[in-house]
Amino acid sequence: MFRDESRAFVAISVFSSALAALQYSLLPWLARACKLPVRIGILGGFLGALLPIDLWVQTKGSFEYALAGLMFLVFSIVYVRFLSRAHKGAVWLGLVSGATLLVNPQIAAPMLALAILIPFLLTTDSRRVFIRSLLAQFLIAGACVLPWTIRNALVLGSPIWSRSNFGLELHLSNNDLAAATWDQNERNGLFLAMHPHANAAEREKVRELGEVAYNREKLRDAREWILSHPRRFATLTAERAFLFWFPLMKRPVQTAGMAAITLVGILGFIRFWRTGALAAHFFVILAVSLAAPLCLFQTSSRLRYPIEWLFYFFAAYLCFSLLIKNSRRNTEDMMAVWWRKHLDSLEMRPKS
Repeated sequence: MFRDESRAFVAISVFSSALAALQYSLLPWLARACKLPVRIGILGGFLGALLPIDLWVQTKGSFEYALAGLMFLVFSIVYVRFLSRAHKGAVWLGLVSGATLLVNPQIAAPMLALAILIPFLLTTDSRRVFIRSLLAQFLIAGACVLPWTIRNALVLGSPIWSRSNFGLELHLSNNDLAAATWDQNERNGLFLAMHPHANAAEREKVRELGEVAYNREKLRDAREWILSHPRRFATLTAERAFLFWFPLMKRPVQTAGMAAITLVGILGFIRFWRTGALAAHFFVILAVSLAAPLCLFQTSSRLRYPIEWLFYFFAAYLCFSLLIKNSRRNTEDMMAVWWRKHLDSLEMRPKS
């Protein structure tokens, strides 16, 4: 549209920033869905929008993750409302699920995990309603991704339902040259040696085999390497699991800021978990099921971005819960002082 590279770059950055801003502006709606004070969402939104920690993902638009974060948040709001309203709203949930799958297929693992685990938290009658609504959700989500699946069957020769290069990414992340992070692999020349984007020989192989066959070949190579190097694979997986929650950023101050907001958010979530809310189980399943499969791949802060708003939200929850606790304590102290003074005055009066 803009034809000029510099103007296009500005347009992409502005659009990506607007998506990130819209994402954080929806946190008050998440608070309302969780039956929490709206001010928690307002504070969480300001923290996420104003703290300059993950600037590249939010402002550059190099990947779809600004949009993915927005869609994951909308999905969470709709799902929590779905759970709190006796599983009404399956149509909206299905539409949002399908749209999120098209934007970023990482949501597939949380969708399946929620479908499997949430019924164990419900009563028998509620479980039946949930399962019926779940069928509607998956049918509608499937209808949303069906056109893309048909397109891939016609163009690529295989009915691939998601935008994915699973085999290539698994191979890039698990080989003799691989390190835990995307940045390390870029510095050590992995992409120049193995990625079709940078390596002419690999590009030619993609042309010869086709995308589907090429990814299947890379998947076989990755599987063989994993089976023949179990100790190295376990080490890489452990490193990637840690770095998902505490990612290395470009600057040390950003790394420290990300670690701080992660720890505060986790502490806030622990307090929320103690309330016994069903939404707390939803957030655990969402975060863990998203993180678990990503431990197989080279990690980057952008992979966590779809749920990064969770940490700001629960950091705000911790702040307000501590303020309320302190205010109650101060009120109780004031009442105790007043009662002591009142009782002392009664004791000092002459008896009739």
